[in-house]
Amino acid sequence: MNHWQRFGLFSLVGFSGMFVNAATMWLLHGLGVQYLAAAVVATQVAIGWNLLLSEQLVFRDRLLGTTMLNRFTKYYVVNNIDLLLRMPIMVLLVEVVGMRPAPANLLLVMVASAFKYVVVNRMIYGTRWDVPLEEGEEGMVGVSDGGDRRAAAGSVHLDDLERLDDARLSRKHRHNDSVPVIGTS
Repeated sequence: MNHWQRFGLFSLVGFSGMFVNAATMWLLHGLGVQYLAAAVVATQVAIGWNLLLSEQLVFRDRLLGTTMLNRFTKYYVVNNIDLLLRMPIMVLLVEVVGMRPAPANLLLVMVASAFKYVVVNRMIYGTRWDVPLEEGEEGMVGVSDGGDRRAAAGSVHLDDLERLDDARLSRKHRHNDSVPVIGTS
């Protein structure tokens, strides 16, 4: 999946999370919960929603090498830092500008989405250097954001890696072809 496809899916997940956030905010504020407390709870609900969808739809190919607990913790930290940054602006929008709390919250969530994508993509699901080369080969091959592969020592052209993969595949076939199969004539 290329960077733009991933961003598109991330945006769709975030868009669905905005509805979860807005519905939770509307419900809690409608029940009499103070708007800042409602925004905090709504954000926590939406964070959980977005994390689950992001894991399944956006970053499914980047789950190796980290635990769910590690990703969950980082995701919540990033999103709660975002929440702390948004709260003073929300107070300004509601108390000074006169916006209603739910639309003010939705506006701030939309503005923060692009910044969060960059941080989440890099910090939680970003470049990994955990794809080992074959036994006897030196170095490691990493998977970067664009889905291309790079060597730890420097950039390697994707065509070179495809040739390397082809060479490995032909070595495996040669090795497998040389093993006698019992029961065939």
